Amino acid sequence: MSEPDKPAASLRRHLLWRLLPGVLVLIILGAVVSYFQALNFANNVYDRWLLDSAQSLATQVKQLQGHATFNPPRAAFEIFEWDEIDKTYYSVSSASMGLLAGYRDLPDIAQVTRPDETVFFDAQYRSAPVRGVRILASTGTDTDAVTITVAETTRKRRSLAGEILAVVLLPQIVLIALVSWQVLAGVKNGLHSLDEVAGSLREKGYRDLSPLDIGRTPVELQPIVRRMNELLDRLGQAMRAQRQFIAEAAHQLRTPLAGLKLQSENLLRGSLPESVREQVTQMKFTTDRAVRLSNQLLTLARAEPGFNPARNFHPVDLVAVAREAGAHWIPQALAAGINLELHAPEQAVVINGDATLLGELVSNLVDNAVRYGRQTGNVKVIVADGVCPVIAVEDDGPGLSPDAAQRVFDRFYRSPEVLSSGSGLGLAIVKEIAELHGGEVKLESLPDFAGTRIGIAFARN
Repeated sequence: MSEPDKPAASLRRHLLWRLLPGVLVLIILGAVVSYFQALNFANNVYDRWLLDSAQSLATQVKQLQGHATFNPPRAAFEIFEWDEIDKTYYSVSSASMGLLAGYRDLPDIAQVTRPDETVFFDAQYRSAPVRGVRILASTGTDTDAVTITVAETTRKRRSLAGEILAVVLLPQIVLIALVSWQVLAGVKNGLHSLDEVAGSLREKGYRDLSPLDIGRTPVELQPIVRRMNELLDRLGQAMRAQRQFIAEAAHQLRTPLAGLKLQSENLLRGSLPESVREQVTQMKFTTDRAVRLSNQLLTLARAEPGFNPARNFHPVDLVAVAREAGAHWIPQALAAGINLELHAPEQAVVINGDATLLGELVSNLVDNAVRYGRQTGNVKVIVADGVCPVIAVEDDGPGLSPDAAQRVFDRFYRSPEVLSSGSGLGLAIVKEIAELHGGEVKLESLPDFAGTRIGIAFARN
């Protein structure tokens, strides 16, 4: 059991997945680094304030009779009371006298051993996080060390961290949006050349096998375009070889078929037993079919992709073409009891085209209507002038089933409901010739039309 086909990978999505995540990660890392750098700078400012406060208290420590004393003025404590956001705590204690001032229960988690040493710490105090600093005050004696601790709640620090985050985050969001837009636009513009190549292929149509223009193609795409041009060239060579083979084979068949047809006609003019006459008649009928098929193959070879008679197109009167091609089928129509009519304006209806191919188009339409229309019915060849010149052939026969209407223009297709002989090439040739002339084929049958109507609308020259 074969695996289900995987969906085709998108080059645009692949490039975006390769570019955007890396760019976004770098931007986010830059934002994180910027945030922590700014936060560290702010913390250093607040830590410096704590240290200045502790050093201010240390200047108030005095030596009296071998013991440290601490009697600062009231103004020294005002620095701890003016802040309305954070609460500041302090303690001053000596080795011999114990607590000299401040809060006794301040966390004792940082030890200072030298006067020149400064220790910062984080702790919980009175159910709130605090940031503190501890230093030793110089007393002039080594026996009575005075430790000064200043701690502050961290509301301002957290508020500042939020402000820094907002200041950093908003520009980063804008930057991410701009970078994402730029990457998307860059990928789209970068792949625009692929769209141009695809557009060139789409506009060429299946008849145009000329090489793609490589002059304005980016260097990275030029190898692909060159391979496409090589493929188009090989395809053109193969189609030319096929068309030449068909044309030569059909041409080579025409001489022996013409001789066979002539011999059968000569035999029928003579006196033959009835059984032999029947066989010769069947031989002539088969020969006529072979001649018709060889002529159709030659026409099809001329109308196939790769053959471009447009460079030799000249003004052609559709009325004259319809009249001449229709006149050729009058004997067959009369023999079948069919009334063949031409409905055309008095004035010429002119388009640029190939008169021989257009005549073959009308001939195949009439042949199709005479063969498959209603016996003793009516066939109309219609030429109409207007915005788009139209040539059409309609009959009042049994019409086509929806399935047959979808496939009737396929080569060698014959509906199983059809009893008349034929090769199944007539309407395929009609479609090829119409498209070669830039025309649009429209088929109408049951239930929209009582019979079958096939029309070709040509672009106004």
